[in-house]
Amino acid sequence: MSSRSHNGSVGRPLGSGPEFLGWEPVDPESGRPLQPAQGPGLRMVAKGQPAHLSPAGPRSHPQEQEEKEEEEDESRPGSRKPPTVSHRLGHRRALFEKRKRLSDYALIFGMFGIVVMVTETELSWGVYTKGSLYSFALKCLISLSTLVLLGLVVLYHAREIQLFLVDNGADDWRIAMTWERVSLISLELAVCAIHPVPGHYRFTWTARLAFSLVPSAAEADLDVLLSIPMFLRLYLLARVMLLHSRIFTDASSRSIGALNRVTFNTRFVTKTLMTICPGTVLLVFSISSWIVAAWTVRVCERYHDKQEVTSNFLGAMWLISITFLSIGYGDMVPHTYCGKGVCLLTGIMGAGCTALVVAVVARKLELTTAEKHVHNFMMDTQLSKRVRNAAANVLRETWLIYKHSRLVKKPDQGRVRKHQRKFLQAIHQLRSVKIEQGKVNDQANTLADLAKAQSIAYEVVSELQAQQEELEARLAALESRLDALGASLQALPGLIAQAICPLPPPWPGPGRQALATQSPPGHWLPTLGSDFGSLVTSFEGKHGSVRYSIKATLHRPWVPARRAQKVFTVIEPVDINTPALLEPQAGAREKVARSWYCTHGLVSLSAKIDRKGYTPGEVIPIFAEIDNGSTRAVQPRAALVQTQTYMARGACKQKRTVVASMDGEPVGPGRRVLWPGCALHIPPVGPSILHCRVLSVDYSLKVCVDIPGSSKLLLELPLVIGTVPLHPLGSRSASVGSRTSFLQNWDPCTGMEPPEAPPEYSEVVRESQLPAASQGPFPLLHDVGVTLAGPYFACLQEFRYRPPPLYSEEDPHPPSEAGRPRCMTC
Repeated sequence: MSSRSHNGSVGRPLGSGPEFLGWEPVDPESGRPLQPAQGPGLRMVAKGQPAHLSPAGPRSHPQEQEEKEEEEDESRPGSRKPPTVSHRLGHRRALFEKRKRLSDYALIFGMFGIVVMVTETELSWGVYTKGSLYSFALKCLISLSTLVLLGLVVLYHAREIQLFLVDNGADDWRIAMTWERVSLISLELAVCAIHPVPGHYRFTWTARLAFSLVPSAAEADLDVLLSIPMFLRLYLLARVMLLHSRIFTDASSRSIGALNRVTFNTRFVTKTLMTICPGTVLLVFSISSWIVAAWTVRVCERYHDKQEVTSNFLGAMWLISITFLSIGYGDMVPHTYCGKGVCLLTGIMGAGCTALVVAVVARKLELTTAEKHVHNFMMDTQLSKRVRNAAANVLRETWLIYKHSRLVKKPDQGRVRKHQRKFLQAIHQLRSVKIEQGKVNDQANTLADLAKAQSIAYEVVSELQAQQEELEARLAALESRLDALGASLQALPGLIAQAICPLPPPWPGPGRQALATQSPPGHWLPTLGSDFGSLVTSFEGKHGSVRYSIKATLHRPWVPARRAQKVFTVIEPVDINTPALLEPQAGAREKVARSWYCTHGLVSLSAKIDRKGYTPGEVIPIFAEIDNGSTRAVQPRAALVQTQTYMARGACKQKRTVVASMDGEPVGPGRRVLWPGCALHIPPVGPSILHCRVLSVDYSLKVCVDIPGSSKLLLELPLVIGTVPLHPLGSRSASVGSRTSFLQNWDPCTGMEPPEAPPEYSEVVRESQLPAASQGPFPLLHDVGVTLAGPYFACLQEFRYRPPPLYSEEDPHPPSEAGRPRCMTC
């Protein structure tokens, strides 16, 4: 025999000890129950193995035996350990499975008792009597199933209490026994305990007949009052449905429900089933309630229905059906209060089921969102056609009224009234169609409002997200400023110490004198971005300007910042010593002088300058030829024009200003005049601005001829005003010979000056330099000690004399001006 000991001060799981099942340990020597020891620290010892009550008998599943062994191990005080999280979760899962099995067994025994009760009642009315042995045996079977059902209900609630203790971490089962739980358990035991007891018991049942209102008394069996309440055991079906629901058993679903404060109970599972399969649920509930109510009415009306109208099962089904559907023909009525009560409950359930059926059918027949869009589109199309037809009818009737009243010699008043009547009908039809079209548009607007509300919500969310990002950026900037402030605070003690105890002035060294006063120390900071090569020239214009300034800010801890600004001027280097700006510029134009459709002759103009680039202060030599073939005198002019171009946002605006100008002598009719390098002085002007996206300053030389009675003959040559003047020797690409030939071409009447003779050797090399010149630039091999102060190159003397004349195929003695043929260009 094995012995088990329990400490009275230590809690144990409910149902693990023998006292929970009503078994009390007995002392084998004295035969008396063992008394619990008094006082702390004493233990109660029970010898013997208690018998565990189980609906499966002595043979149980191996898993159940293992669970019982675990409970026994847990109940031993010597082997009790603090439960871990995994142990509690495993124990909780095992309790869930046990509770589910107990609920299934309870439903099986409850339905078994109901089936046996119905069988015994039906057989006792025609096969045997209530006092027979068969009736007694069936009632005993009902009582046995009821006792097992009560035990299963008690075990079910015991498992629920254990789950409560595991979930809340409690040790004493009395904590879970609240008044609400005790009342619920008592009510459930009372409902399950009602059943027909073995034996034959009768009572007098008095009722008043429905149509004749005559009192009727009959000897009825007591089993009628005990059999009908057994249908209340069907509540176990809802419990089994809850425990076997996938929503209830899924851990993720329970977690989501707990986060959203949703309780997983029978009502929630019923709502879920009504959402998933409403038709099936309503059909099963209606048929089940009809069958139960019909059998109950048959039992209640059996002793007072002499014609066997409602006591027949088919008649009872008909009565329940018309009552459930709220029809009530009146051909069948119950006589007893029991039947009337059942019919009343049936009518209430029928009204509720009818409302549910209507709601389900309405939801099934409702159009979806896509179907609503299609329906509204089709209705709008049809109504648009009807509006056009109605408007056409109005116009047609208006025309017919006008035709029969004004366009005929003898108007027919009857026909006119007929068309007026149709005209009013067409107007009424047009108004009604427009009203229907407005209703359809309102429905479409309702659907569009949903989309609009969705878009507005999306915009609000986007705006909130943008504000959040901006707030994060501000917080980051604030954090950086706080870091800078912390660094300044850390450097503050050193600055204060330096201000209080300044360093002594440096000791004057040899050759220096100590100063009487010391200037405050200064700090030169490196200039950032001091390369101004990419900047354009400063400019001030009417529509815009280019200005430059430098700003400096001095930040000091705990002192307001000091700021300074200095304006400076930038001049972009424009070198005119480039090949592109040293090329000559030339052009020719001609024009027919006309006045009032009369031709006066041809006027031609040719002009040329030696290069394209100039600097302020230089003189532009203009070589021009004016040939006046007209009958009127013309006036030649030349001007230096500045063009300012402002560009912004795709628009362009220009301003032209004459910087310098000159007038030539008038040219008479039929005469030809040459300008042999007429000088045009360039005043101090700003340089050209060529590489700027928003502003450009260009220069051009305009040579024009004013023709009286006609437009001007204008020739424009581009110029560039630079900042780097021309080199004395010019560019490598511009040879002296080309310049001499250029001058010879435009001044044929002036002879070339004879070139100067080259200097003598004695004039260039002095006598003191003869030994060095004879020795050469490099030292001899044997003069190792000679050191050179300069590079190993010869020093060449620069000769600035006019070069000799180049070969030219032009005639050195050209003919006179009268015999020279005219040419338009050079």
